[in-house]
Amino acid sequence: MREPAISFGSISTRGRAIEATSDGMLTAMGQLAAIALEKQKAKDRSQAAKEANTASAVAQVAREEMAAEQRRSSPAVVARKVSLRRRAAQARATAGPVAPYVRARGAVVEVEPRRKRPRL
Repeated sequence: MREPAISFGSISTRGRAIEATSDGMLTAMGQLAAIALEKQKAKDRSQAAKEANTASAVAQVAREEMAAEQRRSSPAVVARKVSLRRRAAQARATAGPVAPYVRARGAVVEVEPRRKRPRL
């Protein structure tokens, strides 16, 4: 069972190299390799799923931006904006010149805080 073997490397690994050639050890190493391969496949699958989710989210954002741009540049929306601007301009022209700050009834007026007198 134990046959002399020529091995290279440090002395601490020579005994392991001889023991690793037994049938039971080779079977166990094969099983460990299969488990490691299965773990790597599962990791690759989850990574691929994450990348697919990221790609789909980016594509969804791009689609939403394109749809929003199409809505903004549609003739109906442009006509509505022009109409609103025209009505606002008419209202400003009708109101005439107005001071930049006009007190409206019920509006909150903020007053600058008074400086406290220093205590002596």
